[in-house]
Order: sequence, then structure tokens, then C-alpha cells
Amino acid sequence: MSGNNHLAACRLATKEDRAEFVRMWASYLEENRSDGSLIHADEHNLKVYRDYFDAYATGMLRGICLFFEPYEGGAPAGALLIGEEFQPSAMHDDLEVYATLLGVWVDPKCRVQGVSVALTEAALPLLREHGFPGIRTDIRGDNNGALGLEAVMVRLGHTIRQIHKLILVDMREE
Repeated sequence: MSGNNHLAACRLATKEDRAEFVRMWASYLEENRSDGSLIHADEHNLKVYRDYFDAYATGMLRGICLFFEPYEGGAPAGALLIGEEFQPSAMHDDLEVYATLLGVWVDPKCRVQGVSVALTEAALPLLREHGFPGIRTDIRGDNNGALGLEAVMVRLGHTIRQIHKLILVDMREE
């Protein structure tokens, strides 16, 4: 993945990409289970992502799904899925529809090479075209790759507002 044209490797997913998408998210869920995450790698969570993709592919979910394919004909090195979610606006009494970052997955062999940044940069103009005023996401405090998303957004000129902080207290015996 040498070169600076990472954005050219991003493409919108189609309904024909379903099997590859499901394979990637199964890998993501399994990886999170092995690192002690609270995200469970079970059939229910995999079904949630399958349902998200199916809703996207059939036009039922307003949003985008991008694949990062650095090599023509090769397997995707990453994927990003963003869909709509209603959030109360801090500035208005009405509801605004924000894009929710539902997930970003990067093949472990391709991490720290700008894949998630390229996916995010490619997604922003598409989200604007869909009329989204912003993006919301929840990031685990130990997910260093995802924490870099904040720096990318600031570098691209966006304002970051932390609405809430989720704290989990683990009371299991050591």
C-alpha cells in the first residue's frame, strides 16, 4: 500500500459485497473477544452487522458503506459503515439526524498504514451529500486506532464535542 493515493482505493460497497462484509465483521468481533472487549463475538452481534449491511444495500438505511481495496481484485483491507441515527441537537429543540459511525474494520496486516483515515476522508463528502450535519460515535478508551479518529477530524477542520463519557466499573474478582 505504498503511495499517497489512498482515497482512490475506497469504493462504495454493493449488495454483492455482503459475504465479504460479513467475513470482515466476523473477524472484527472475534478479535474483540480475544482482547477482552465488552463486544461479544456471538451470532447475535454478527446478525446485527448483517442486518445493518442488508438495510444499507436495500436502501432502508440512509448511509454509506465503503471498502478499502488497495489491490485490484484483492480482498478489501478495510471497511467503514455509517448510518443514520436521531440525536437531540444541542443547539435546537428539534431532532437532527446525525450519521452514526457503526464500525470501522481494518485487516490486522494493514493497520497503521492510513486505511481508516482514507475511509473516513472518503466518507465525509458522501455524508454531506446525504445531508448529515455531523457524525457521532462511541470509542472504547483502549482502542488506540479509533482514538486517532479525533485527530483526523480536527486535522480536516471539524469540531469535536464530547457529549458524554461512558465509564464501566469492573467488579469481577481478579
